[in-house]
Amino acid sequence: MPTNKNALLRYIVLDRCFRNRYGKYNIKKLTEEVTKALKDINHKDAHISIRTIQNDIKFMKSLNGHDAPVEIYREGRAVYYRYSDTSFSIFNQPLTGDELSAVKEIYNIISGISGRIEYEFLKNVLLRLDKRIGEDFDNEKTVISYEENKFLKNKDGLGLLLMSIKSRQPLDITYKPFDDKPRKFTIHPYFLKQYNNRWFLFGLDELSKSEGIHPVNLAIDRIEKIENSGVEYIANTDIDFAKYFEHIIGVTKPAGEYVMKIKFAVSPELKPYLETKPIHHSQRAFKKKGELYYSSIQVIPNYEMYSMFLSFGADMQLLSPLEIVERIKKMIILP
Repeated sequence: MPTNKNALLRYIVLDRCFRNRYGKYNIKKLTEEVTKALKDINHKDAHISIRTIQNDIKFMKSLNGHDAPVEIYREGRAVYYRYSDTSFSIFNQPLTGDELSAVKEIYNIISGISGRIEYEFLKNVLLRLDKRIGEDFDNEKTVISYEENKFLKNKDGLGLLLMSIKSRQPLDITYKPFDDKPRKFTIHPYFLKQYNNRWFLFGLDELSKSEGIHPVNLAIDRIEKIENSGVEYIANTDIDFAKYFEHIIGVTKPAGEYVMKIKFAVSPELKPYLETKPIHHSQRAFKKKGELYYSSIQVIPNYEMYSMFLSFGADMQLLSPLEIVERIKKMIILP
């Protein structure tokens, strides 16, 4: 049975689902997961039927496929799929000629992109499928690059975190804050965000939530250890991350703070820069008064906001509210 790039992508997603001991995948859920993955790569080929997934499972189980130990188990009337052998993965099997061609075709689609976690992770997965293809891609030319920090600690763990989010896998994380002792979290991972060349993981930690902290925000470069947790996954039902960052700069959302209108003035030299790269999407158009240009933003004050204002030095004057001005003064004047 010839394997094209879409079929191989479907097998990769199904393999991930079958290996996840804490997820429950019936045929409908498997179809949804595969469809979602294909939309990320090529939305035109994202219309997957349940019959297609059933045929994929049949092929993966066959000797001509991967001889995968896919089993059906029941809970009441519900029927779910998983691997009977938790150590099995199609990643550990040699590729056929057709599959090797499909891998190369997928890789060529994404090989010109660097710095995007989802593409870097997928490239790593594809390269792991068969050692024979490794040398073929050593000289691939990058045609587009996204902001990335080559010296970021734990950057290689981003793929694992992304997979854990997509497969709904809780994690036991050992985390060491700056100037503090390591602490263990049991995280139900929900979201990854990059800010200022650093990556941050957002999720639920039940102990932290009982202390009024939700979601937990962990800087990836401060993580010392990541392990799968045996607890049942708690889905995100209360946070819309598309809106969560709407009123903040960066990633920190302090408890008890509220949206404020922050007024400021800038020098003629800084104005063009902030017009093309606003401090926040709420930034108003500049108005000239005397030698300075005046504007405002509406945000929840946080550490990142203060850091950004301070980074502009003498080219920025914070005007109001008074309490924000006083906080900035305290940061500037050393005790």
